[in-house]
Amino acid sequence: MSAPRVSVVMPTRDRAHLIEGALRSILANTYRDFELVLVDQGSDGGAAIVAERLAQSDPRVRAVRDSKPGASRARNLGAASSSGEFIVFIDDDCEAEPDWLEHLVAALDAHPDAGIACGSVPSAPCDGTKGFIWGWVPSKPRYLKGRLGKLLDGGISANMAFRRTAFEQVGGFDELLGPGSHFVAMEDQEAAYRVLRAGYALLHVPDATVIHYGFRDWTSASGLIRRTYVAIAAAYMKHARRGDPVAVLLLLQETMRATLNVLTSVALRRRPIGLGRLGSLFVGAYRSFELDVDAHSTLYRKRA
Repeated sequence: MSAPRVSVVMPTRDRAHLIEGALRSILANTYRDFELVLVDQGSDGGAAIVAERLAQSDPRVRAVRDSKPGASRARNLGAASSSGEFIVFIDDDCEAEPDWLEHLVAALDAHPDAGIACGSVPSAPCDGTKGFIWGWVPSKPRYLKGRLGKLLDGGISANMAFRRTAFEQVGGFDELLGPGSHFVAMEDQEAAYRVLRAGYALLHVPDATVIHYGFRDWTSASGLIRRTYVAIAAAYMKHARRGDPVAVLLLLQETMRATLNVLTSVALRRRPIGLGRLGSLFVGAYRSFELDVDAHSTLYRKRA
């Protein structure tokens, strides 16, 4: 049997009650030549049990158990356990539209020099008075090339496809970035930056859509946003430490956005004004030095 053209990888941790809808939405895709690898880091293996039950009627599904935490670690493990030419990542609190994979594969086929494609992640409807759901939707199809292209990109790992050669060349996701790791976010956008830096193009594919159902209540929002901005600065600062001037520009871009948010909030007398977000960028730049940076890969490394 020949290897599948696409490997869909989904990390999950203690969300067995959520994932069946996500898995079934992927299996319902009109594009059929794929395998679906669920990486279960849960404490009880419940997600793997759900995947194994689905595998009884659809052999494209299989589960990989991992006893250690970290979304980036899980994605790398899933990629290493798969064989497709394209590696497509989706989160366990998302559901894919039926033509999701068709659009991603068509975009990568149309641009042989593209190493990564980012699709739309609209937020599911929710009560905005109680919380929010993170999302990202590109305004139009885009072809970005070169490190400066990252200034126009905001793709997220809930809907991100890599050409395997590009993914392996850059070393996959940095396992010290992302949920469950040293810095809790930015593993996706930092990986995209390394793909651009390696000379590949990055694509925005608005029609490749997954719906995000990951609701966050406002009580926990402040802490989450601050930790995210710490990670944003840490992700770019490690490249700045290796002498990359574009990474400095990206960090300045984030600082300018946060500063503008503060000024706008003050002018409109809106609270919170966003000082925590701005301050977290400085904290993240400082905390970058808690870790070493590999000179070749620019992946973070824990200090001995």
